[in-house]
Amino acid sequence: MITKATIAILVAASAFAVRADAQTLQPADTTPVSATVAVDAAQTVRSFDPKRLGGTNLALWNAKTAFSNPTTLKWIASAKPGLIRIPGGSWSDVTYWNGNGVRDASGKLDTTKIGPDGYPAVDYSAYAPSFTADSKTLAPSTAFSGNVDVKTLHDFVKAVGSNPLVCVNAGTGRPLDAAEWVKWANLTMHYGAHYWEIGNELDGGWEAGNTIPKTNRKLTGDIYAKRFHDFAVAMRAVDPTIAIGGATTGIQDGSFTETMLKYTGDDVDFVSIHTYPSIGGMTGDQALTALERTLAGEVANARKFIWL
Repeated sequence: MITKATIAILVAASAFAVRADAQTLQPADTTPVSATVAVDAAQTVRSFDPKRLGGTNLALWNAKTAFSNPTTLKWIASAKPGLIRIPGGSWSDVTYWNGNGVRDASGKLDTTKIGPDGYPAVDYSAYAPSFTADSKTLAPSTAFSGNVDVKTLHDFVKAVGSNPLVCVNAGTGRPLDAAEWVKWANLTMHYGAHYWEIGNELDGGWEAGNTIPKTNRKLTGDIYAKRFHDFAVAMRAVDPTIAIGGATTGIQDGSFTETMLKYTGDDVDFVSIHTYPSIGGMTGDQALTALERTLAGEVANARKFIWL
């Protein structure tokens, strides 16, 4: 049962996936058109409140040069995004934010470093660059783990004056790993990471953790709800001021969100949903129309599960 007075809804939208409900839009006219456009960069046509741009995201696979590019820093800082999500979509559920104890002094990953519980044997007494785990075996993986590490992402968010929205690994990770991230980010490094999500789109078959590692069992809403509770308790034991949300769903039937709120509503500060409303080949106007229509429906659907 939910007893909190207020639960916010956080929506992440993309315009690059297929949605059946957008098929009613008419295809664009593909007849070639020639035009000349003159732009007066000194004239302000329209202004907007930067706070209306909810945020953006950074990923471990982004080019390393982007994080030190002064032009990139300037333009993102001027946009004033309220939140910047890290460490990068589906990579959230395979990324171990700290590689200390698994990487040697040269940074090389040792795939044999597995603890007695079957998870990577991370030593949280110090920091080393992040790495990814195998989604089936949980062993440290030699697969590409990004061009930068988690610390670089946090430093960039701080440099542009924004706030991180951190998605912790609930697909192949443990509450312990998430709690240590909170401790390092907020108590050691003082990044001031207030917003945290538990897992990314774990309701989707494409996501690491949707099939529970070392098993053939599918992750259910009930299992996710218990996992959410265990993560939230561990993370808040380190920093009780943080805000924690989920279910960060990628499938819009609402089942994971409903189950999460039903069984662990007291642990939830905000509801996070991802929506992919448009069809490839749409014009900008068509994509925005589809986005507006779909967002309204998704938010209304999420609100049905929020009751006092």
